Amino acid sequence: MKLLKTLWLLMLITSLGMAQSNNDGAAAGSGNIGDEVKQLREAMAEQKKAMAEQQKQLSQQQQEIEKLRKQLGPQAAAATDNREAQSGRMVNATLAVPNANPAVRTVADMAQEQERPKESPLSFRIGNADFTPGGFLDFTALFRSTNVGSLGTNFFAIPFSNQVQGHLTETRFTAQNSRVNMKINDKFNGNDVTGFFEMDFLGNDAGNVFVTTNGHTMRLRHYFVDVKRDKWEILGGQAWSWMTPNRVGLSPYSQDVFNTVDMDFNYQAGLTWGRSPQFRVVYHANDNWALGVALENPEQFVGPQVSGSNEVVFPAAFNASLQTQFDAANNTS
Repeated sequence: MKLLKTLWLLMLITSLGMAQSNNDGAAAGSGNIGDEVKQLREAMAEQKKAMAEQQKQLSQQQQEIEKLRKQLGPQAAAATDNREAQSGRMVNATLAVPNANPAVRTVADMAQEQERPKESPLSFRIGNADFTPGGFLDFTALFRSTNVGSLGTNFFAIPFSNQVQGHLTETRFTAQNSRVNMKINDKFNGNDVTGFFEMDFLGNDAGNVFVTTNGHTMRLRHYFVDVKRDKWEILGGQAWSWMTPNRVGLSPYSQDVFNTVDMDFNYQAGLTWGRSPQFRVVYHANDNWALGVALENPEQFVGPQVSGSNEVVFPAAFNASLQTQFDAANNTS
């Protein structure tokens, strides 16, 4: 009898323990369900906020489209209506599914970007070559206390005070120093090929050019082709002479040449410079060291006539024959 009571008591204690465990598990399960419901509600609230924000953006875009329609006229308005009809379903689909990533653009955003004018590129391409036009407009006003008779200062012809020109001032306006140029670049088979030409309007004008039309003559400044391959560079054509000091290496381009910042078309006295037809070869050992050899157009210059004689005086017995063999500025032989 005592054994039965003992067994019954153990069974009762065991069942009570199992019931308590089931109650704890049910309580824990109900707690997890409550958390999930709370998270679902929060997600729904975030979706509502996102939908409201997208609806606001769509309203603003619609107002901007209406403004553009009024500015562009009836034809553009009809085209805009067609685009809206075609993209309306896509916009509605976008609104129905909230976009959690603000970086993703809507269809209305892309349509608005298409309405904006595209910026024009600085170069255009023909085949594989890039063509880059350039130049600038230059308007120069100059005043001199003495009249030298040309826009660029003629350092051989500055008049003295014992002449009429030495007491006559000079004032001129001109756009002659304006320039036009073109740079063409192409790369093939390991070669980097660049063609360049540049013109200004400082050519040999007629004597009455300033009277009415100011029809100044176009003049060749540069016209060359430059080929680079590995450490070698070859140039042929008309470019700055290597007698002209460089700012950057052995480059042929004007921005890399030391021709001062003077506004005078002939730069300044004491600066040796020239632009000559030439052929040059350059070896670039590294970025800071280069060695080059150039063959340039030869020119024997003896200076202009000053007070009836040249800067270089020839022997009297050979003066007549030698005068025609040298450039004295007023004749090219």
